[in-house]
Formats: sequence, C-alpha cells, structure tokens
Amino acid sequence: MDIGNTVNATERTTPVWGSPLRILGIVLPLAAGLVCSFIDQSLLLVSWIPFTVAVASAALLRSWWAVLIAPAALSIGTLLGLLAAGSSPNDITDPGFAAGLTVFVLLALLPSATGAAIGAPLGKEIERVTTAPQHTHG
Repeated sequence: MDIGNTVNATERTTPVWGSPLRILGIVLPLAAGLVCSFIDQSLLLVSWIPFTVAVASAALLRSWWAVLIAPAALSIGTLLGLLAAGSSPNDITDPGFAAGLTVFVLLALLPSATGAAIGAPLGKEIERVTTAPQHTHG
C-alpha cells in the first residue's frame, strides 16, 4: 500500500436528487387537485388518490414539511380548479358548506397527511440509498 495515496477519513456525499424534484413534490398535489376539480370533484373523495399523491409528493420533498405542504397544495389546487371551472365558493353560513368541508377534510386531507407522513421517510431512505459516497484522496 502506498502511503501517499491514502484515503481521507472524511467522506463527502453527492446528492443525486436535486431541487427540481423538490419543486415537483409541491406541484404534484397542486396539479392533482386542479385536475380532479376539472374532471370530477368526487375523485378527491376516493381516499387512495390523495393518499398516493401525497406519498409521491413527500418522497420527492424528502421533508417532514410535506405533511403540511401536500394537503395544503391539494386544497389550493382544488380551490383553483373550482374557481377556474366557474364554480363560486359557497357561503360559509350555508349548512351544506360545513358538511362538504367536513367530508373533504376526512376523505381527502386526512389521507393526504397520512400519505405524506409515510412518504417523507420513504424519500429520505431512497435518497440515502441512491446517494453515492465520494472518497477524497489526499
């Protein structure tokens, strides 16, 4: 072994995942809410759709902030889709508004937050596995 070519004890890692994927993690639930509003609002009430979108979003974000960001982006996308489709927001004094909001929270936002809680550590693990250690030579 040549003493002049020893490997430094510190390792540097090169991140494989970049910030464009993190941006996609925010855009994905926003676009899903927007598209589901145009196609059929009841698609968001099928709990596996918000759950799956949030798992993918949180895996791309790789942060626990995804538990807040994914449901919020899904809600904003849904509202933007409804406004773009010409729907007017309901009056909050209408009893149907409270019932509809409750159904949306239970069947769309709660699975979305749960999916994000599963996707964040999944994304961190994928990043850990795919990050190649880079040895520095001194």
